[in-house]
Amino acid sequence: MPATTIDNVIRSLDGIIDWAWQQKSRAGYFAAFYRRVTRAVKDGIGSGHFQNGPRMERLDVVFANRYLQAFEQFRAAQPPTQSWQVAFAAASDWYPIVVQQLLVGMNAHINLDLGIAAATVAPGDQISGLQHDFNEINAVLAELVGTVEKEIGEVSPWIALLQTFGLRTEPRSSTST
Repeated sequence: MPATTIDNVIRSLDGIIDWAWQQKSRAGYFAAFYRRVTRAVKDGIGSGHFQNGPRMERLDVVFANRYLQAFEQFRAAQPPTQSWQVAFAAASDWYPIVVQQLLVGMNAHINLDLGIAAATVAPGDQISGLQHDFNEINAVLAELVGTVEKEIGEVSPWIALLQTFGLRTEPRSSTST
């Protein structure tokens, strides 16, 4: 059953994360990242960061349902869209590092699902009304970069090693060690 609220989306993502943990599946990396982003969007809606909070929630839910449906198809051994098939196949292989796993999932979700979700929520001439809130989403994502890098370093020894040598996407703050 498709999610109808952001809270439903978060619960569905929790279910995927739990399944992935039990199955020792790398498919959980994207779900965990996506859960963090969804929580940040929910917080942004609650604090009035978006021009149209109800529309942003609807966009978030429609967008998330694309991923949730693809994941359920994958789990049921039914073919999802080609882009998700590539992402889920990569999750089954041992060699992509966590960052690559996240990127292939983001590629499937952003490059296909986002356009479909945006056109569903804001059809035709209404699409330009999403620009402000799209820019706000970019700000939300930018705020998560440092946290996500740290968390990836906790599960990926190679990324942690790179971080030790200062190879980050964000400069260290003056309070970092």
